[in-house]
Amino acid sequence: MPTLTASYLPVSAQRIAWMETMLREDESSTDELLETFFRAHGVPAEVAQSYIARRADYLNEKAAKLPTGPHFDYVNQAWTVNGRYVVCEHPVNCKCYGTRHAGELAPIENLPTAND
Repeated sequence: MPTLTASYLPVSAQRIAWMETMLREDESSTDELLETFFRAHGVPAEVAQSYIARRADYLNEKAAKLPTGPHFDYVNQAWTVNGRYVVCEHPVNCKCYGTRHAGELAPIENLPTAND
């Protein structure tokens, strides 16, 4: 009797949602690193490769939702411009959230979306 290989095992909807979130949020990892990461978490190589091949679509989907212009993140009490935190205008040596996280993408749930 033949045995099933990992490529024929089903991938749960929860695992697919997790992969899609990773592809949407991780802008810096290489495709090879993401594939290794997905495979280490039980995703078959063929499935990982097929989702990674559409990575640009996931990043573009996220970018389409980012607000343009300045917005205030009320959760972290910091200003953002085009979805990224910016350095505050507080006195020197300020340790506020905006200064510590300048340049980082703000969590989309903390900002108004393009559809709002």
